[in-house]
Amino acid sequence: MLVSAWPQLTCKLCDFGFATVLKGDALARGKWYTPGFAAPELLSGYPYDTKIDIFSLGVVSYILLTGCIPWASDTWNDDAKVNDAMIQGKVQFHPEDWDVVSEEAKNFVQWTMTTDPEFRPSAEDLYAHAW
Repeated sequence: MLVSAWPQLTCKLCDFGFATVLKGDALARGKWYTPGFAAPELLSGYPYDTKIDIFSLGVVSYILLTGCIPWASDTWNDDAKVNDAMIQGKVQFHPEDWDVVSEEAKNFVQWTMTTDPEFRPSAEDLYAHAW
């Protein structure tokens, strides 16, 4: 979604298909997701919070920075294989895709795609990130 026009362009990514509001420390359950973008805890059936969106942001950022998917290409057409790769944290950072990307951007993506949500950043953490 474009929120404002150039030169003060603001762009927001959204998908309201499975949206819900979590209040306070509430946790959600459910398996509604877009294959290739869901956080490991959601795929594993654990209760989750808003940090699932941080993981998805990492996937989108990875794709926007490299033009590639973060999972082995032989998994992309098989939801079970890509889900397994996501749960195991098998993110691929190929030098030929990442050599031209700044260390700050790479660190941002790696941090957002942390498999354990306890160690994954919050939106506030990312706002303070150097990138």
